[in-house]
Amino acid sequence: MAGPPGPKQEAVDGADPLDSGCYLDAVTVAARKVSLTTRRLIVGEIELRYSHGEQAAWGRFGGTEGLDVLALHRHRVDLVIGIDRQADGKSLEYRDEYAFDYHWGDLLKTGSGGLHAWVRVRFDGIEVAYGETDWIDLP
Repeated sequence: MAGPPGPKQEAVDGADPLDSGCYLDAVTVAARKVSLTTRRLIVGEIELRYSHGEQAAWGRFGGTEGLDVLALHRHRVDLVIGIDRQADGKSLEYRDEYAFDYHWGDLLKTGSGGLHAWVRVRFDGIEVAYGETDWIDLP
């Protein structure tokens, strides 16, 4: 597996999981389907990803084919992917236009209480879906 271009970034709060190499041993420790708030249409899944080697976690969102169609033909789709750390209330958000692939947020270090990931999905600037994982205690 090829690594990211450039030097490895330190795995600290706010770092990119790809640039810091956290993706190399990452596992999904919690996941939840995300559906539109006005109807039962699943548009994706939010995951809490965890790197044991770097003791860091982050949120990752994967859209469905249905979301791909909506983004391609009907709406501008934007995402806000976040992660919260319970112990100190730290919260990070990463905003991006949906690009028909996995999207991930910045990482938080673990070991000080529960974490959870969440996503807000917006069509043409209006929030149409919200999803979050369970709170998970990670070493």
